[in-house]
Amino acid sequence: MSAGPPSPEFSRPIDTHAIEELPFEAEFEADEGERAALARRFGLVALPRLAATVSLERVSERGIYRLSGHLSADVVQSCVVTLEPVERHHEVDFERLFSELPPVVPSYGRVEMALDDEEPPEPMVAGVIEAGEAVAEELALALEPYPRAPGSSLDALGYGAGAADDVESPFSVLKGLRPGRRKA
Repeated sequence: MSAGPPSPEFSRPIDTHAIEELPFEAEFEADEGERAALARRFGLVALPRLAATVSLERVSERGIYRLSGHLSADVVQSCVVTLEPVERHHEVDFERLFSELPPVVPSYGRVEMALDDEEPPEPMVAGVIEAGEAVAEELALALEPYPRAPGSSLDALGYGAGAADDVESPFSVLKGLRPGRRKA
C-alpha cells in the first residue's frame, strides 16, 4: 500500500466549495515548527519569519481561480565561499492560477509550449487550493542560489584568477609519454 503525497510543511488549505463570497482574503504566518521544516527542505540555516497575505478570486465559470499574494520572509543561508551565515529579507508578490478540471495532456504524452505561452492552471484536489504550499514554492524561487557573505571572494581563499597558473597540473607528467618522446 503506497502512502499519498507528503503533506506540505506549511499547510494552509482553502476549500473553494466552502467560500461564500469572493474574493476571499487571508493572512497567515508560519509557526516555529513549520519554519524549521521549511528550512530543512530548502537547505537554510534558519527561517526566522515567514508571513503571507493571499486573495482568491474566480476568473472563469469553468472553475479557474487566481491566487494572488504577497510573502515576507527573513532567511539565513550559508555563504557558498566561507559558510558564514548570510541573512536576507524577501518581499515577493505572486500570482497563480488553479483549476478544478484536470490538465489536458495529448494522448502521445508530450506537451510543447512556447516561451511566451501562459502557464496552464495548477490542478486543485477536491476544490482545495494549498495556499501555504504556493507560498513555500514562491519563497524557494526567491532564495539566492549562491549566497555570499559581504566581502567574501574566492580570491581571498587562493582560488581567484591566476591561482591555477601557480599549481602544476597532475597531468603534466604525461607530456613526456607522447610517442617519439621517450625519456631515457
